[in-house]
Amino acid sequence: MHTPLGFCTPLKGKRLDCMIKLIATDMDGTFLRSDKTYDKARFSSLLTLMEKYDIKFVAASGNLYDQLLLNFLEYPNRIAYVAENGGRVIDQDGTLLKETYLSNDTVAAVLSYLYQNYPETLISLSGEKRSYLERRTPINRRTELEYYMPNFIYKDHLLPLDDDRYFQMTLWVNENLVSEMLLDISEHFKNHHIRLTSSGFGCIDVLPADVNKADGIAILLEKWGLKQDQVMVFGDGGNDVEMLRAANISYAMSNAPEEIKAIAKYQTVSNDQDGVLETIENFLHKMSDNE
Repeated sequence: MHTPLGFCTPLKGKRLDCMIKLIATDMDGTFLRSDKTYDKARFSSLLTLMEKYDIKFVAASGNLYDQLLLNFLEYPNRIAYVAENGGRVIDQDGTLLKETYLSNDTVAAVLSYLYQNYPETLISLSGEKRSYLERRTPINRRTELEYYMPNFIYKDHLLPLDDDRYFQMTLWVNENLVSEMLLDISEHFKNHHIRLTSSGFGCIDVLPADVNKADGIAILLEKWGLKQDQVMVFGDGGNDVEMLRAANISYAMSNAPEEIKAIAKYQTVSNDQDGVLETIENFLHKMSDNE
């Protein structure tokens, strides 16, 4: 029997195999507040409690691995990462478990199509060596974009491509165009082994077809000898859909779009109300009460 807090109801003093053993959360719009902060003291206490119960904590995001690390500098070797929407999977000790890249020919073809058909679109490339932004990026957007790309260079033009391998492309568009562009680009490149997803805030991620957060979490589950029914996840956007569907216990944030709330099994309060931390805290306290 599962409670909304996400664990099998145990008898007093009993531990059951179906107890949650992995908690994964999206970052922007989910774990992080709108100002990109979180309650570090509260999280530190909860992370220690999670470790007491042998629960793994995973940051699962479309963001770059290098950028995700900056959010958790105080917790080396304690957090695993599903970065670039599953393009890179790294366990707590920094061991790389998976890397998946787009074909460079496909990246070049998508760039050419965007330049011809959506010339106002801002584009970034996430590469193995570094990230790439166009020099035409407006000054008022640079600070925001640079936050997501700790190791980047500006280029006058993204073509020809640098000698690099690319995890994903991110398109920064007017939110009113997101649905149209998702359909159009997906249809135009349907034979190119890519998939497009919206990560919210007017962003479209272009990824290898077999990359998503749920598959990244599955790699960690296999490494740790865990099962899908031992997973709790939190998300708010289109790039969270697969992991929300796959997890035994899934929470959408109250600030998520209605279609995301409909996919998740439960709902928690908004990212600005620390919904992830509140739910984890309630869950861990309930575990303590049942010891």
